[in-house]
Amino acid sequence: MAPTVKETDPLDHLEERIQKAVALVGRLRQEKDAAAQDKDAVARALELERVEASKALAEAVAAERNAAADALALERRNAAEEAAFEREASAETLANAIELERKAAAEALAAERSAATEALEASVQAATSEREAAAKVADALRVDLEEARNANTRLAADLEAMRQERQVVRARLEKLLGHIDQLGAA
Repeated sequence: MAPTVKETDPLDHLEERIQKAVALVGRLRQEKDAAAQDKDAVARALELERVEASKALAEAVAAERNAAADALALERRNAAEEAAFEREASAETLANAIELERKAAAEALAAERSAATEALEASVQAATSEREAAAKVADALRVDLEEARNANTRLAADLEAMRQERQVVRARLEKLLGHIDQLGAA
């Protein structure tokens, strides 16, 4: 008995490589879409943080204004009460007392402004660092996207080369089959 010769199709391996390349391209597209969604989510979160920081700033400024107005109203009320009690005192003594109260109110207002400013600067610094972190993530996503695009380009070139190689092999096979037919006819 003669051993049987196993026939193999040389295109099977090529088709398998093409299927793998197509699967890889699909996976890269999914990763690209996921990266774009992550980027959009980071941008939305950053915008939300910016809006919240703006709201907090507006609230802090409004609170500072209200506190200053309340302190000024209290100082005026106290000054008026003291003025009523000290009407008998001389004008010079009264002016000195009012000046001292104004200085105290100004110092209190300056201290409140300083505290509000420090809190605001801390909020702005936190928002800035979050924005920088988001920018770093966005940059990393851009790099990943560029790498995916480069890989996709390489795979497309490989796929095109495989298609051309397949066409050459097919042409050679057809030519060989034509020769076999001619030899068989002869």
